[in-house]
Amino acid sequence: MSTGIIVILIGGVGLLGGLINCFVTGEFVFPSRDPLTRNWRPGWIGNLVAGGFAALAVWAMNSQTQGLNVEDLIRQLASSFLVGMGGGNILTQYARSQTTQTTKTSLEEKVLLEKNKGTLLSKAYWDQWLQAELQAHPDKAEELTQQHQDEISKLSSSW
Repeated sequence: MSTGIIVILIGGVGLLGGLINCFVTGEFVFPSRDPLTRNWRPGWIGNLVAGGFAALAVWAMNSQTQGLNVEDLIRQLASSFLVGMGGGNILTQYARSQTTQTTKTSLEEKVLLEKNKGTLLSKAYWDQWLQAELQAHPDKAEELTQQHQDEISKLSSSW
């Protein structure tokens, strides 16, 4: 059997492994960006490509094409299928870990914001106060700015 046909068979079986991974992981969707986390989801196309390339890479590193009998070809095809599933799974898990990390960071920011809501609102209040006072009393800009900085530093020390 020629090397070209073997490459096509191995790649095709790796693609099939990536496709099966889509069904197993529930990722049989088109590639997209998650609207909330803005992270990439590889979808079924990404799983197919990752599975095919993984199978070909493993085959290229570990196989021989000369004197290949049917039993060896069946073993290589079976391992290519499993490697294709694994390649797709690695890509899917990487995308999920990115989404999890983004969600975790977002949640931590929301908790911190809720915890310091009064402080943050107070800072906004003092910023608005300074703008209004500067418009009303432009001749006292230095004194007002110093008072503003003092109030903000009090808020910062309470964090």
